[in-house]
Formats: sequence, structure tokens, C-alpha cells
Amino acid sequence: MTTAVEGRRLVETRCGGRCERCGTAGYTVHHRRKRSQGGSWDASNLLALCGSGTTGCHGWVEAHPKAAHEQGFWLYEGEPSDATAVRLWGREVLLGNNGRYLSPADN
Repeated sequence: MTTAVEGRRLVETRCGGRCERCGTAGYTVHHRRKRSQGGSWDASNLLALCGSGTTGCHGWVEAHPKAAHEQGFWLYEGEPSDATAVRLWGREVLLGNNGRYLSPADN
């Protein structure tokens, strides 16, 4: 299992300091499956989103859980983060635990 420090480092490398949803500079780390629901610090469970839990893309995900789930930003219990695509920049991608983007066909 990945530590918080390692997970954050992998996300920073993957996103280059920008929101993975809209490309805005700056971000906070979002857990696709909340830590309170068993979500890990694995890179596939993390996204870099602008704003906080109430503003920006991070706020949008928190305020629109159904739409966020449909786009892969939100996961329910039992949905594996490394096998559930997320919609980024108009296409669905898988997030690898190595901190890289994968196409769904790569899994």
C-alpha cells in the first residue's frame, strides 16, 4: 500500500502542478474513494483537482456526486480505482498506481 507522501509525489509528477480536470495551475489531492470508505493513497485513487472541497473542480466533484461518479471522479465501495476509468480532457483513461495515465485498453 502506498503512503500519503508517496501518493502525493506520484500525483504531483503526473499532473505537473495542474488540475487534471480543467488544467488550472494549482491543486488539492482528491480521493476518488474517500479515505473514510477505505480509499487508499494509491495513485489510481488520487486526482489533482483545483480548488478545495467547496470551490473549483474539487468543489464540483463534492457537490455533484452522481455526475462525478458517472465520470469516474467518485468511486463507490467495491469499485477498483486501478480498473475504473476517469474522464479527463474529453477521453476516458485509467490511472496507474505507478502515477501514469493508461488507456483503458492497456489494463
